[in-house]
Amino acid sequence: LNAKIAGRQIGNKWRDILMRELHNNSEWGQLDLSTNGKILSYDGSKLSKTIIVRYSKLHYGNRWWYDIPISYWKNWDDDTFLAFLFPDGNECSFVILNPQEARALLSKITPSDSRDAKIVHVHKEPESTRGPYIRQWDDFPLKSRLKGLPALQDEKV
Repeated sequence: LNAKIAGRQIGNKWRDILMRELHNNSEWGQLDLSTNGKILSYDGSKLSKTIIVRYSKLHYGNRWWYDIPISYWKNWDDDTFLAFLFPDGNECSFVILNPQEARALLSKITPSDSRDAKIVHVHKEPESTRGPYIRQWDDFPLKSRLKGLPALQDEKV
């Protein structure tokens, strides 16, 4: 089991861990386990919720890049949350933006010329300075909102 994993494989692994963590959290309700991992659907006692999960396939030193396809951002609704995964070796943190925060972030970003997607840039600064921040939404309190996921035990990243 100690094989090296990377790219899409590691992204899927972190999505699975996030799904399990949220599935065990009564705040979110019952997870629809038939989803593909990029979109998590929950049927809570009060309302249905969807979480769009984005994993950065590109991680260059101190930056993560996330694309939000046009099919998602054009039709954002009041039940859709946005989650970003921040992998760092065998550890990963995440943040979930509520629907209003997600729309506010997406409204600050112009679609990419080469793709019908909005690209979110997250910079990882040393904790001694400012910590991580979203380039397009500099004053969003990302550092204080980050939550950790259980570390990978058997894989090498």
